[in-house]
Amino acid sequence: INDHHKKVAHKLISLHNEKPHFMKIPVYSFEEIRKGFICAFCSSMNIERKRSVLQCKNCENIEGIELAILRSVDEYTLLFPDRKITTRDIFEWCAGVISKNLIQRILIKNFNIKENAKATYYERKD
Repeated sequence: INDHHKKVAHKLISLHNEKPHFMKIPVYSFEEIRKGFICAFCSSMNIERKRSVLQCKNCENIEGIELAILRSVDEYTLLFPDRKITTRDIFEWCAGVISKNLIQRILIKNFNIKENAKATYYERKD
């Protein structure tokens, strides 16, 4: 090993990045991100409600409302891990397509209810 090899090694070490560029998470907020249901099949946001199902206008995939809401809660918690799951936030996250009452019933059925001085929120069942 000569001085040239050592210089190359030092240069490589100085250029080493602990976090690869694809691991850097973009900065975003709940208020600025687009809300609404995403098709589980084609990822389109062109969804319409038909009675007890949601149908994608793009690929015609049909999904039950409860499953779509639970999937949306998963998306919400993935994107905003520090935010509590509340009926109001999930209603807004689903772009108001589903009523707050129905969202609340689905959350009560699938999550544990937690209460604090301000509001009710939900946590995943163990």
